[in-house]
Amino acid sequence: MIADRVTILRDGNNVATLDAKTADLREIIRLMIGASPTNEPRPGSLAKEKILFSITQLQNKHFRQKLDLVVYEHEILGITGLVGAGKTELSRVIFCADKKISGEIRFAGEPVSLQQPRDAVQLGLGYVPEDRDSKGLCLNLAVRENIGLASLIKLKGWLFDRRAERKLVRHAVSSMRIRAQGLDQPVKYLSGGNKQKVVLGKWLAAQCKLLILDEPTIGIDVGARQDIYRLIQGFRQESEHAVILVSSDIDEILQIADRILVLADYRVVADLDPARTDKHQVLEYCTRRTATPTV
Repeated sequence: MIADRVTILRDGNNVATLDAKTADLREIIRLMIGASPTNEPRPGSLAKEKILFSITQLQNKHFRQKLDLVVYEHEILGITGLVGAGKTELSRVIFCADKKISGEIRFAGEPVSLQQPRDAVQLGLGYVPEDRDSKGLCLNLAVRENIGLASLIKLKGWLFDRRAERKLVRHAVSSMRIRAQGLDQPVKYLSGGNKQKVVLGKWLAAQCKLLILDEPTIGIDVGARQDIYRLIQGFRQESEHAVILVSSDIDEILQIADRILVLADYRVVADLDPARTDKHQVLEYCTRRTATPTV
């Protein structure tokens, strides 16, 4: 650490000044957010009893070798890999933002046909893209309008029922702890963390069941990161719910995922139990080019 002292600010107030030599990271985070960190390491002990979502023999312009993927009910499935490994491309093809050439998709045990993002939304999929500003939000629209966008596909008469809209949005803003001057404030004026919460709130308001998150904590402060971890954990507890967490942050993946898929060259090279894996092992798999047995 370079500094001699560390001063922590929260909500415009100086809450503490610590000696840098003895300062503990968890204590600094607690002072920054007003609570203890919630991203405790999770053992990979989820009961794999019910498959919520699966793709068999997936192939498209990126995934030339056919790929299989399974997500269990209540699972947080972590997907990681180096830059160019295919993480974002996989999340996009699951959500039908990119077309597949082949592949059978099943949701809750039933075969389904997904051709475009609208089909995915109607089925119960939600997607938080890596670039939230250009692909996840309409920056000139209000908080209220952004949160309501995904629900337009599902709810008849949404444009005319302003009271129902505002009730739903208020609940999302409250549960997501979104800090805004009001529901009609344009999203472009929010902080990075609050923008990300609006994107998440959009899918929670639409009552999605499988939430696909591509780098959800990139570029946000530690407080917003803790809120997002809390929301992920709460979301996956619901019946027929699960999360696909795509992240290049291996520490993050190890902390909150129940299972980890490692991608390299658009192939799954490892299926890992985080309770039996460390960061160095994950990095080793990231640099491999041939598939390895499940660990």
